[in-house]
Amino acid sequence: MGAAVEIPRHLLENWASWRLGDVEALAADVRARCAEAVRAWDLGSLTPLPGGEVALVMAARVASGEAVLKVSPRSPGAAPGHEAEALALWAGAGVAPALLGVRDGGHTLLLERVRPGLSLRDTGAGAQEILQTIGALCRRIHLRVEHHRLPTLAEHAREDGWFDALAGTPECAELQRLCASSAADRLLHVDLHWLNVLRGADGWLAIDPKGCVGDPCAEVWALFDGPPRTGIPCDPAAARAHVRRLVDVYARAAGLDPERVDAWVRIRALVTLAQADPAAIREPGLARLAARR
Repeated sequence: MGAAVEIPRHLLENWASWRLGDVEALAADVRARCAEAVRAWDLGSLTPLPGGEVALVMAARVASGEAVLKVSPRSPGAAPGHEAEALALWAGAGVAPALLGVRDGGHTLLLERVRPGLSLRDTGAGAQEILQTIGALCRRIHLRVEHHRLPTLAEHAREDGWFDALAGTPECAELQRLCASSAADRLLHVDLHWLNVLRGADGWLAIDPKGCVGDPCAEVWALFDGPPRTGIPCDPAAARAHVRRLVDVYARAAGLDPERVDAWVRIRALVTLAQADPAAIREPGLARLAARR
């Protein structure tokens, strides 16, 4: 590889906004790991790909054809990532791109490039189509898994600060109940929204999972990005009715209990509101997802 890879400005800004660590140190580590991956996997023709909000994502050439190199920021002493294990399980079921290589404890991945690779945003999908498409995909990605190293949903929630965000509120106890393990637990994506599904040659594929095992009704992020979130009416009564219709559409497509899905939507909206910088919330959809008792 020639000159050092340039880290897009929006990634640096996101790392700073989300307090992932010293931004200059993170950038230096990402550049170094990118160079090491290029050498180790003999990658050619690296070009940036749009759409990444956290990781550096680049198209590459390998001996077998096209690939995608994904290098995620990694704080010092970071635990191994879980994305690779989840992707490998889904790739085996035909619902994720093939995993071609893993380095750096799962923080550097080499993946099959999805073609045509259009997201639901690229296709211009509206709220109902987004929820029906992602809901149908949930039926295929919510696998029963055994003998895995993935965290439980409760462990993911704790690591991601969900319990801290709701500390001292009645909803914290509700979150604990919803996170309790059961025989119904399945492999979860946790961040499955309209940009994290891509159209492949044989249907829709999931990318960029957080990867954990727990209640499939927790897979509600489809409502939190794009038209499902931005199209909620201003009037409180109308907003409640609108969100409930969205929940019903999604739950029906995913084969999930709409009441439990509704509970998870409200809890995750409250968590997200509590964790967000108030100055960064310019669109009121989150508050409308949360205020629905």
